Amino acid sequence: DDDDDDDDDGRGRGRGRDDAMTRRDMDVTRAVLEALTAMQDTQARMNSKLAWITRSLPKVYDAVVNDCAKAIEASAGKIDRVSAQVGALASSAVMTGGERRRGGGATTADEDSGSPRATTTTTTAAAVARGGGGSAQNSVPSSRSQSPTRTARGVAPARRRVAFGEVESRNEYVKNLPKIGHISDARELTAGEQRGPQRAGYGPTSVKHAKKKVVKLEDPRKWSREKWLHHLRAHSARLFGDLDDLSIGDMVDSAKCFFVQRGARVVTQGEQGDSMYVVVLGKMHVVVTQPGVNRGESLQVATLLQGDFFGEIALMTGEVRRATVMAPYEGDGNVWVLEFSKREIGSVMLARRDILRALTDVCANRKLDNLT
Repeated sequence: DDDDDDDDDGRGRGRGRDDAMTRRDMDVTRAVLEALTAMQDTQARMNSKLAWITRSLPKVYDAVVNDCAKAIEASAGKIDRVSAQVGALASSAVMTGGERRRGGGATTADEDSGSPRATTTTTTAAAVARGGGGSAQNSVPSSRSQSPTRTARGVAPARRRVAFGEVESRNEYVKNLPKIGHISDARELTAGEQRGPQRAGYGPTSVKHAKKKVVKLEDPRKWSREKWLHHLRAHSARLFGDLDDLSIGDMVDSAKCFFVQRGARVVTQGEQGDSMYVVVLGKMHVVVTQPGVNRGESLQVATLLQGDFFGEIALMTGEVRRATVMAPYEGDGNVWVLEFSKREIGSVMLARRDILRALTDVCANRKLDNLT
């Protein structure tokens, strides 16, 4: 009996596990079916949108083409009308010029034939020249727009119509302008009185404008490998004097050269650092802040010149920065430094023992200098 009960319990537990697996399988199957149904619905919506786009594209294309064709036709019509107006104006101008030429010829013929009109005009002009009576003066036309007047010697040239704001004689207008500033001949000025650059038209014509001298700053990033080797050996002999060309080249390849703006800090006192720097161009100030010195304010203790280096102790030992190094505010502002970081130069030091030995000697000398 006990064995039968155990068998029944085992079969019951087996059926329970089968039922649980069946329910889990049904849940998974239901989730898959729901996902497939959702995907089918999405596909159906996309197909309907694509069909609508396919039906709408020809209509949109036809509308755009028709609008463009209408706009082109309207522009062509406007161009034709403008061309016709220009042609009409040109023909009218030609006709007016011909009539004026014919009128001038007729006037000359009248004068030559000694007609009463020519005699009257000649008499009137002579009276005006002699300063005759008022009747003769009133007979002279006063408007600028009237036809040319006849004189005893021929046809007087008509005065040109002057539009509003136009100057009849530019030379006369310029002569009447007031003189502003110092105007004099260059010969009147001695060598001591020759002044500097002046505004055009307000000073001696012989004094030329002084050209501003543009100083082109040097960019070490454009240097060749040979120039880098010569520069580092010449200015940083303590660090690179005993190294060969390959070692210096590997160090330069692993370094980063960058420009330092005026007053910018390269390292700050108290910060953790793992890089050393070499001053390539320019100079930098070393500033130290101590609580009991100079009332706790920053004090400049040294100036680093071209070829000097700093930060080698932090590179080799990982100590905090003992001073702040910053670019000066004075000078030409062309300050460049070369950075050697532990991450980049570490593999180079392991491959070349002479570099590791040189950096170790430099750190030892710096420690001795600080102690003394």
